[in-house]
Amino acid sequence: MSIGMTCEEFWEGDSALPAFYRKAYELKQKTLYNEMNFSAWLQGRYTAEAISACFGKRCAYPEKPYELGREETKRSQEEIMIENAERFRALVEAKNKHMKGR
Repeated sequence: MSIGMTCEEFWEGDSALPAFYRKAYELKQKTLYNEMNFSAWLQGRYTAEAISACFGKRCAYPEKPYELGREETKRSQEEIMIENAERFRALVEAKNKHMKGR
């Protein structure tokens, strides 16, 4: 069955079992969704770094993978926002300069 129960458990087991299996299935799906969402976010972060490294003079692609959890706690959210805004500004300036040259 789709929630992980066997037919025997469903038909012959306790009537409360399906509710427990359904709750466990929902938690498993939520965890899977969060993992996929984080993976997509991380991929976007690396893509943004690559684009910034191509167009920005002061931006470089990271030489090693991010240490998840540690880097974010060391820096404040405000510092991260300022850094991201600076990278975006550099990207926009480079793109505008490229478009004016056409």
